[in-house]
Amino acid sequence: MNQNFTSCCYRFFARIVFFSCLLFSFLLGSQAICLGQTATLRPNSNGVIYVRPAGTGNGSSWSAATSNLQGAIDAEGVSQVFVAVGTYNVPTSNSFTLKNGVAVFGGFDPDKGVFDLTGERILPNRGSAEGSILKGNYKGSVVKNVFTKANQMISSAVLDGFTLTAGKAAEGGGVNNIWATPLLRNLVIKGNTATGTGGGIFTDSALIALGVSEPNFQNIIVKNNISMYGGGICFNASSNGLVNVLITGNTATTEGAAIYNNRGSNMLINCTIAQNVGTTTVRGDDGVALINSVLFGRSTNLSSPLYSLIEGLNSNESGNKSSEGLSISQVFKNPSTGDFSLASGSVAIDAGMRTIFEGLTFLNENSADLAGKYREAGASIDMGAYESGSATVNVGAVGIVPDASGIIYVRERGTGKGSSWSDAVGNIQSAINGNGVKKVYVATGNYKVPVTGGLMLKIM
Repeated sequence: MNQNFTSCCYRFFARIVFFSCLLFSFLLGSQAICLGQTATLRPNSNGVIYVRPAGTGNGSSWSAATSNLQGAIDAEGVSQVFVAVGTYNVPTSNSFTLKNGVAVFGGFDPDKGVFDLTGERILPNRGSAEGSILKGNYKGSVVKNVFTKANQMISSAVLDGFTLTAGKAAEGGGVNNIWATPLLRNLVIKGNTATGTGGGIFTDSALIALGVSEPNFQNIIVKNNISMYGGGICFNASSNGLVNVLITGNTATTEGAAIYNNRGSNMLINCTIAQNVGTTTVRGDDGVALINSVLFGRSTNLSSPLYSLIEGLNSNESGNKSSEGLSISQVFKNPSTGDFSLASGSVAIDAGMRTIFEGLTFLNENSADLAGKYREAGASIDMGAYESGSATVNVGAVGIVPDASGIIYVRERGTGKGSSWSDAVGNIQSAINGNGVKKVYVATGNYKVPVTGGLMLKIM
């Protein structure tokens, strides 16, 4: 009798535990924990984990994608995380955190054939589509990388191809980096709030030496963020490198609507700063150097600018363009609608210095500007984040056409389909990936390796 009673009780409680697990799994989705067990995320043989909003798999392929972005970043053996378009809310820690040695790429659309880095990802800085969205839900910084002097985050941690929005924190509503210099690229950081400093971005103790290391902020739009100090960005005791960055529409209730610098030494190359709201646009503290850049708005204590157009600087020395008598509409196409590409006849066209750009950024004229166009189109590089009259950089293999012998022709800054030298393409990886290609002929010149870190060959 006692044994039967014990057996019945055991079965009764076992069923309770079982159905409780089902209930929690239903309520919490793929991140539910039942009896201490979670799905183990597993990269494929190339170290890639795949993430999409409704994924329930182990992450080893698009068909087995996971929805657990932070889990994918933290997984053992992962080197790259491919994230499909859609919205990803911050995890229970209230922020996403990057990891050294892991590159996180957004903007993939596997349902439309954009599976890997050879395709044309949906990058938010290149159009109106937001692509892959990291949403903070006003719970904390959207991305928070807090490290120490002894254990720093370096540029092997990469975030590329995302919109960061709805963050709220005391420091860095969008991004908060402390002793951290990850490579942040192809991002839009918008609609974030800091109650103290750095509505969009806050950096503390970041140490980047341009000319030795590549810039840690590349091809980024920082817009419509708000804070007391540094509505767009706050640099605190930091050295940062920014290239092809647009800072606009940000608000500081105290000082530094676009940038507030405190004891930092930061270099902005081919950046555009305009139409921010505050008593000062840039509070330089002798630690903000503008090169090949355009700044509209009141600034204080800038470092000596080179080849730049700065409101209030009425001098042509050091390659700069005098702003005397110039209005913002004479420089940009349509600033009232947020179009900060250069107007026809703008004094900023061909007014930058190419050698400085290449020497400090490790980029070249084959690199993309903020809109994804070749960085140099005329006699010299332009000032600002956008290059005028330039063709779009061909990232993927779409439109590649070999000649009758299956040969694709590649040359520096080529903008064609690759069927001849006169119709040469400019991207080696695109040529390799082209349909029907048997051989790739490459002219002498300088070619930047893809963001994957090297060229990927193909078996015929």
